[in-house]
Amino acid sequence: ATGNIDVGATTAGSTITISGQDIDLAGKADATTMAMLTATVGNVSSTGALEIEGSAVTVSGPALGATDATITATSGDATLDAVTATTGAIAINAATGNIDVGATTAGSTITISGQDIDLAGKADATTMAMLTATVGDVSSTGALEIEGSAVTVSGPALGATDATITATSGDATLGAVTATAGAITINAATGNIDVGATTAGTSITISGQDIDLGGKLTAGTSATLTAASGEISSTSNLEIEAGSISLFGRVTAATDILLTALTGGISSTGSLTATFGDIIANAANGPISVNDLEATGDIRLVGRSVNVAGTATAHGSAFLQALTGNVSVGGSVSATGGALVLNASNGSALLNRIGALSDVTLTVADLDLSGSISAGDQFILETDRSGQTIVLGGNGTTGDVTLRRTAGLIIDESELTKISAGRFDIDAGANDVLLLDAQLTNSSLDTMMIGTDQSSRIIAAGRVTGLTSLQLGYQTSGLDRRPELILISGQLGLDTSTGRLGIVRLESADDIVIGSERFLEIFESEALTLLGLASLPLSVAGGVDDHVFVATDQLQILALGSVVQQNTGRGVEGAGLVFNVPSKGDGVLFPSEDGPEEVLIFGEVVRADGTRVSAFNASLEDNILFGGGTTSAEPALIQNDQYYMNFCLIGDPVSCSADSLREIERNNRFINGDPSGLGGVIPVVFETGENDERDQEEDLGGVAASGNEALWDAGSR
Repeated sequence: ATGNIDVGATTAGSTITISGQDIDLAGKADATTMAMLTATVGNVSSTGALEIEGSAVTVSGPALGATDATITATSGDATLDAVTATTGAIAINAATGNIDVGATTAGSTITISGQDIDLAGKADATTMAMLTATVGDVSSTGALEIEGSAVTVSGPALGATDATITATSGDATLGAVTATAGAITINAATGNIDVGATTAGTSITISGQDIDLGGKLTAGTSATLTAASGEISSTSNLEIEAGSISLFGRVTAATDILLTALTGGISSTGSLTATFGDIIANAANGPISVNDLEATGDIRLVGRSVNVAGTATAHGSAFLQALTGNVSVGGSVSATGGALVLNASNGSALLNRIGALSDVTLTVADLDLSGSISAGDQFILETDRSGQTIVLGGNGTTGDVTLRRTAGLIIDESELTKISAGRFDIDAGANDVLLLDAQLTNSSLDTMMIGTDQSSRIIAAGRVTGLTSLQLGYQTSGLDRRPELILISGQLGLDTSTGRLGIVRLESADDIVIGSERFLEIFESEALTLLGLASLPLSVAGGVDDHVFVATDQLQILALGSVVQQNTGRGVEGAGLVFNVPSKGDGVLFPSEDGPEEVLIFGEVVRADGTRVSAFNASLEDNILFGGGTTSAEPALIQNDQYYMNFCLIGDPVSCSADSLREIERNNRFINGDPSGLGGVIPVVFETGENDERDQEEDLGGVAASGNEALWDAGSR
């Protein structure tokens, strides 16, 4: 009890119990049943190899072997304090029992195997450290720390605080690793890491040449994974959940890549590849910054901001959302098997190249397009902001147009020409839209549709060419995007055989005004009647002689209120619109609920043989007023004595009498000679075929054969 014990080999048919202040074993302690050795002051040591065996083994006090240290519990537990093998190996085995051991330090390998292993100190091997828990886990009530030139842990590894595994020159092969209240650090500077699920109360740091994740990685704070030369991979899903996530090196998963940052951001400097699955990254409170991505399924990135520096390819669909900041694509994003949705409703979309097999939808506050947008079907542009003016075309300014709402989202002409889609839909919501110059080609952009809510306006003030179809205002199932006003003061199409747009459709919840901004002011002032507007000279309303506002193969107009146009022709010659004669079953003016209330348009129509029909003859061409469809859902538009073209009631030859046209011509001469502007405007009174009490001349009634074409320059050519 108060002395030291030096003893050679000990062999017992049952137990061995050795107790002293210090114990020096010169041979193996071999008990058939229990072996219990207690060193109260010093240690249990051997100047050679330390070897203790029993059905169960308990060593109190440090165990020290000058070379090796071998402890074997053949059928029970091994309970040990610190164990050291100065120049050799440590081997602790309890095949059917548990192992409790303090710090272990070996000159070469450490091998610990039992049903459950509890480490009360660091396991530190100069070469290999191999720990195997066949039933339970390898754990520590404090920090779990294992180091070796290479480390293998079979079974879960659990640290009550931290868990640190270090392979100094080889590989680290681990099962699940948990650090309940602390951090996990796994390092294999020159080797590879295979690890199961990892869960840490704080951070997880894994660094090696190559990293293979066999389960989900969950960190309370940050997760940082670095593959110096290989990749970060998983043979199934690769799932990481942490406060923030940093990935260095290539990341590959056999199925899905699932990244969730709870409090911070997600960054990846290498590539992310989901071989047979999706890439999904969520960072509600931080930025997402990635490089190259490829998924056989979908790609979904949602963060406070999203930056794709490289090439992102989803063989399904793609969804990118910046919750508060910008979406930046320095390389490209493509959805080769579906749609692409990009949302930066509170910021800007800074884009190089994006594209999709079907639709591309952008919800943005601003757009900076340096590359291209390609949509196999539709490109849909939306904004969640309101009370602004979306500017399309032009040079990045608002031109000389006076806006009632400040400019917000601007997509200039150079950016519009980089859009390739079957259809481009602009849903402006509660914003006005200003359409400026846009010289487009239908090979890249076929159809453009622009809509707003009914508190907003669409102003087409520029020259637009190259489209097969242009629609201002529209309705779809459940969505009404007809503005309160459409103003066309620019030029939609060119009046040439190849310059006309294919279809122009104008659909307003109230009025459509075609003319200068001054003409709009006069109309909105309600100072003139409809027929007074018909006689406004350019000197009063502004504009250019014979200016064509709309040149199109097919013109369709729908409005609940007024459709009024400034006449840019001379005398009674109407000018401003050029469109083809509608075929049977089609039309130019269509009913819209109870509208339109009134119509005043001017221009020329083009027959199928190319003949151009002008002046009053144009108003008599077929199907200008829609004649009705095959069902009751397509009613005809009935003349209400307020639908005029070129000073005549549309479809009414009697209204185009010579007397009426002389009266109009006299009014125009009077107005054109009046220097006082609107003060000299005299509303025009149209004949209806009744006797004119002011002029008893016979009403000629007819049109083309009346012999009066020279008077008003009317006719066909």
